Amino acid sequence: MKRVLIELKDIKKQYNNRVIIKDLDLNIYEGEFLTLLGSSGCGKTTILRMISGMEDVTSGSIFMNGKDITSLEPMKREINTIFQNYALFSHMSIEKNIGFGLKMKKVDKDEIKKEVKKMLSLIKLEGYENRKPSQLSGGEQQRVAIARALINNPKVLLLDEPLSALDKKLRKEMEIELKMLQQKLGITFIYVTHDQEEALTMSDRIIILKNGKIEQIDTPQNIYKYPKSKYVADFIGDSNIFDGYVKSYTKNKCIIKVDKVGEFEIENKNYEENDKVTIMIRPENFRIAKKGLEVYKKEFIYNGSTAKLLCKTKDNFDIIVSINPNDFQEELEDVLYLEWDKEDIVVINEKVV
Repeated sequence: MKRVLIELKDIKKQYNNRVIIKDLDLNIYEGEFLTLLGSSGCGKTTILRMISGMEDVTSGSIFMNGKDITSLEPMKREINTIFQNYALFSHMSIEKNIGFGLKMKKVDKDEIKKEVKKMLSLIKLEGYENRKPSQLSGGEQQRVAIARALINNPKVLLLDEPLSALDKKLRKEMEIELKMLQQKLGITFIYVTHDQEEALTMSDRIIILKNGKIEQIDTPQNIYKYPKSKYVADFIGDSNIFDGYVKSYTKNKCIIKVDKVGEFEIENKNYEENDKVTIMIRPENFRIAKKGLEVYKKEFIYNGSTAKLLCKTKDNFDIIVSINPNDFQEELEDVLYLEWDKEDIVVINEKVV
């Protein structure tokens, strides 16, 4: 059983009369990669800052290893933070940047040199000791920021959108490096991002936040495959969301009627006639067929290894379909038919009020 390292209990954060975080309860486990994901202003960075001690809580408690650290100053928490801009000292060498925290703790110079050497090996920057941050690439600067945080041997590393300044290719490379580093060290990472692909790639668990509240907390696979709300379904990946109602039902199945689209068969879960139900089908779960749901081709979007068809029903309801780009032909008929497997229909909520 996983051990709880950090517990947030009944946390509330308020600025003047504006409530940012309300009634937040959260357990963070030892050695996990946890990501706080959400749109701008949802409260994810505020949660990170409260855990670090850089932001006071309005009410509630934060525990670490069972000890109340709510009022403990940041320097006394075994937590380090990596910021979006890395906050490296431009006038210092890489060696001095990495060893700065140990110097502040008055660690012996020889010991600092020894530990810095270990960190440079860990981040694969041996021989860079005497360079300045301005002489490094963005990815190299990020590695230095990580080493400077890790050299203090924290129990938790907080990362506030550390990849946002990098170009897409480098960002993808650093996602893998970060995850491998976290697994190697076994340190708890708490990561903040608004990028869903980052979250899906790196996380053990993802927290989807909306207006300071947790919409869903789960593994990346479950977040994607089984969203528990329309917000989560719409926020993570491309999705086709249909609001419908129960047209008819039997003991084992029911037919959901969706205006402007058609009918979908799902498993019966104690539905009654006219119950409102929201369902979702991911774009990759649609297939072009010889019969089925009639749609009209609007646009073809090519992304190299993937491609999407933007379609609409005859009543102008938009539907996204993922296809193999090699299968697409410009002469593809303007009128298409879509089919799907019943098992690929996800019921987001049982009854929509």
